[in-house]
Amino acid sequence: RDLFDFCRRTDPRKVNKRALEALIRSGALDGLGASRPVLMAAMGEALKTAPVAHADETGMRVAGKLHWLHVLVTPLLTWLGGHPNRGQQAFDAFGLLIACAGTLIHNGGKPYRERDCQHGRCHAHHRRELTYVFEQLGQAWAKGLFDLLRAACHEVAAVGAPLPAERIAYY
Repeated sequence: RDLFDFCRRTDPRKVNKRALEALIRSGALDGLGASRPVLMAAMGEALKTAPVAHADETGMRVAGKLHWLHVLVTPLLTWLGGHPNRGQQAFDAFGLLIACAGTLIHNGGKPYRERDCQHGRCHAHHRRELTYVFEQLGQAWAKGLFDLLRAACHEVAAVGAPLPAERIAYY
């Protein structure tokens, strides 16, 4: 048993990243056989084994130059890293998206799509793109799809789990 096994078996609704860090700092996970600094460092590696992870990046200024803040998130863990590049160069430098065991939720960009894993599109990106198509291009269908996706998202959140087959078929 190790940190990776613990993260796989932990309900992220009950133990979040802050709680996990507190468990490590308090010594509650000392029985996993690694030192506390090693466990803290391993949190980033544990992201690779998550059943679902969300990856994204956003621009930021560092000493007046454009850099990218990359994020990889699970319900339990969050990893952040700054890099002057986005895409493949940053992924290679960080090494976090080389091995993705589960489903990677992302914006649909090519560097993400090239990962050897299951893929899902980020709902926030869908909403932003549909808003643009409706508001800027005047395409009414985009508003209908936006509303449908929002209703489905709210239903999933209310249930707290994947929807049953008949509800998925409805949407």
